[in-house]
Amino acid sequence: MECTSIHQPNKDLIHEYDLDGVIITLPNRLHREAVELCANKGLHVLVEKPIADTVEDGTATIEVCKQNNVKLMVGHHHRFSSKIQKPNGKMN
Repeated sequence: MECTSIHQPNKDLIHEYDLDGVIITLPNRLHREAVELCANKGLHVLVEKPIADTVEDGTATIEVCKQNNVKLMVGHHHRFSSKIQKPNGKMN
């Protein structure tokens, strides 16, 4: 499995590489747009918790994944966990 580097802007990334899925680690307010973009391309999605800032956005996020038959998983990030910060130094 090959891992790609950090890429900006994220909208270009899904068109540039042959991906099976994506991990979305954007600010919460950007989750819906990013999930919709990826789901409409047929990419499976792991999005950080919370799924969205509003019930409306959360519902739309789930629906677009259902419509495109892609898997959606909401993960609990640990970027601020002391167990993660200690070994790797303080993360900003």
